[in-house]
Amino acid sequence: MNLKRIITNQADRITSYCLILFIFLIFCVVSAFYVKHVEAVPAAAIGTNPSDQQILNRQRIRMANEDAIQVAHMVPNEYGLSEKDYKILTRIVEAEAGNLDKKSKILVANVILNRMEHEQFPDTVEEVVFQNVNGAVQFSPVADGRYYTVKVAESTKESVDRALAGEDYSEGALYFMERSMSAASNVKWFDTCLTKLFKYQQHEFFK
Repeated sequence: MNLKRIITNQADRITSYCLILFIFLIFCVVSAFYVKHVEAVPAAAIGTNPSDQQILNRQRIRMANEDAIQVAHMVPNEYGLSEKDYKILTRIVEAEAGNLDKKSKILVANVILNRMEHEQFPDTVEEVVFQNVNGAVQFSPVADGRYYTVKVAESTKESVDRALAGEDYSEGALYFMERSMSAASNVKWFDTCLTKLFKYQQHEFFK
């Protein structure tokens, strides 16, 4: 009798284990099926209709374009210019060399940046461009008003960016002039008081 009871109890335990194992396997299969099909549900089935999806896509494209534009204007700037100084620099370069090639524009930017770093001149682009010495401004476009009316070309911005990134052809020049457009007294001062370095297109460069 005791042996029969033991055998019966063992059989019951085995049956219980098998039942638990079967239920566990069923649970695993159902869970796997659910996860697989939930992941494959299209956007429209979870409350995002095609028009909403198109709007989201357009927003992503717009943001990507804005990021690309921002990166494109993140030019290496070893001079640490403010936005205001950058605009002043592009405007004076346009006024001085707007009809010339990119190298001429880079040279004009080089001279202004050289002055900014030289102890005899002010420390910012704004102060350099608008410097007044004994009642005389340093750049003719400021004197005659051209500085205020120019429209800055993309090629000028590119040239300024290249100068700010370190492209320099100036040989340390601190001055430049267009001889044919300069007053005789100014030409004489350039020729007698400064050292001429070179000429490129219309401009002669001195220090």
